Amino acid sequence: MKVLSIGTDRNIFKEDEARGRQTEYGRLFDELHIIVFSRRKLGLKAQKISENTWIYPTGSLSRLTYVYGAKKIGEKILGNDRKSDWAITSQDPFETGLVASHLSLISGTRLNIQVHTNFLDEHFKRLSFLNRFRVPQAIRFIENANSVRVVSEQIKNSLISINPKSKNLSSKISVLPMFTDIEKIYQTEPQFDLHRKYPEFNFIILSVARLEYEKNFSFGLKVFSRILKKFPKVGYVIVGEGREKIKLEKLAKRLDIESNIKFEGHQEDTISYYKTADLYLNTSFFEGYSRSLIESAAARCSILSTRVGPIDEVLITEKDVLTCSSSDEDCFVEKIERLISDDNFRQSLSKNAFEAVKNKAISKEEYLDRYRKAIIGY
Repeated sequence: MKVLSIGTDRNIFKEDEARGRQTEYGRLFDELHIIVFSRRKLGLKAQKISENTWIYPTGSLSRLTYVYGAKKIGEKILGNDRKSDWAITSQDPFETGLVASHLSLISGTRLNIQVHTNFLDEHFKRLSFLNRFRVPQAIRFIENANSVRVVSEQIKNSLISINPKSKNLSSKISVLPMFTDIEKIYQTEPQFDLHRKYPEFNFIILSVARLEYEKNFSFGLKVFSRILKKFPKVGYVIVGEGREKIKLEKLAKRLDIESNIKFEGHQEDTISYYKTADLYLNTSFFEGYSRSLIESAAARCSILSTRVGPIDEVLITEKDVLTCSSSDEDCFVEKIERLISDDNFRQSLSKNAFEAVKNKAISKEEYLDRYRKAIIGY
């Protein structure tokens, strides 16, 4: 079976983890062709990245022509092959879903839609005016697809709630989180220690995420400002880049906490951060799977989070992790203060979280087998 994938991850044009993941997927099929939304000014070129895997940039003049460019490339790739030779998958149910649905319709090929974020959460619509139109479109693409791969039970349940009487929708959704090598994270020795890097802090809180609205970092900084009133030697290390960075730096200054905040930018070695921080903090409004929560648990870092992603699917509230709602500032303050004050409790949580993710972990081989089945149906 040949597979045509429509996506947006331009990192696959670099020699990094994203490309390696796609070459692994390529070995599951006879051929894997990946079309990536991209601007012409980036100068990306179509190329063969493994024995049977090819990547194609749309080379669009603007974002407005991503869909048109991807459709044209897809039509050329599919050519006159028999419909039974191909399956088409999109990396989201939005614009890439539109392209995949169009190509599936005109060629009669199998359609798979992948969902990596809980787009039915009310906060998703607030992200942009465009998202209000994306939601009904996404629902339509999902209902018409042959199969749907989601990364959490939470997303599956949200989709089923659209039409709870539709048995067909439930049966075609498979839950497959992103693969995380738990044992590798646990066995990896940290390359540095945050406490040595920042000796002025006696307790370090960590977040690893894109600096975007949905991650709710502004709320997190306000919570942290209250923590400092009682624990002035606590530090907050934030790893990641995004459109909200300047806004967050200004907020930290306005709250007079900038000396206790460390914006580290994008980092390749996140394991060393997880392993040498005292607490992982997640304040997101919504998530798809939130691999950072699984990774921090694998690194035996205690966790305080909103109820997103793997919470109560893999990590159980009050047993493995502590949780609060995304708007409950008092809850976050109270639980952070407890975690700072009670070392034994914090270590018990981190131990339980590690055991939870270890017990739910699957091998790379099983993951790839389930991925193949999700895309092509067998």
